[in-house]
Amino acid sequence: VFVGVERIVIRKLRRRQIPMLIASMALLGVALAIDELADMAWGNDYEFVQASFGSQSIIIGGVYFTLLRLVVLLTAITSIILLVLFIYKTKTGRSLRALAQESEAASLVGINTDNAMSLGFFISCGLGGLAGALLAQIIPISTHMGLAIMFKSAAIIVLGGMTMSHGFLSSADSTMVGVEELLSLI
Repeated sequence: VFVGVERIVIRKLRRRQIPMLIASMALLGVALAIDELADMAWGNDYEFVQASFGSQSIIIGGVYFTLLRLVVLLTAITSIILLVLFIYKTKTGRSLRALAQESEAASLVGINTDNAMSLGFFISCGLGGLAGALLAQIIPISTHMGLAIMFKSAAIIVLGGMTMSHGFLSSADSTMVGVEELLSLI
């Protein structure tokens, strides 16, 4: 699926120099279409993934954590740290940052923009898959389980900046979306 979406949708949008926001909306449409296809294929029933470990509680600073939630939290933190190290400490990461800041200049200095964009999309898909696998251990899963997170993420990305390489770490934007969600529940 990743290769098909990257080759059929993303490359064509990039070659036509479609603005980033419009391309993001196109990808949102592709995600919704894939979601509906999965719904038609497997239905919308909730399923539960039973982890073989994790029901034990651990007390850290007076706060109770189940082992499973602690593993999920540590895996998420580790993946963020590894992503930041990759983006800021490797030559490929520097290429991705250059591409995010100015794709034409990156191409002029010899960066293969098609390959770099494919790599960036692959990393995004991998992290999304990891997030889904971690989330499936905690909540019931269905074909629509990622929609709410996808829309919240889109809001955070728009607030944090579409082309800033550190925009995904913008805690202020994430906090704004979280506060908005809490206020909507009141």
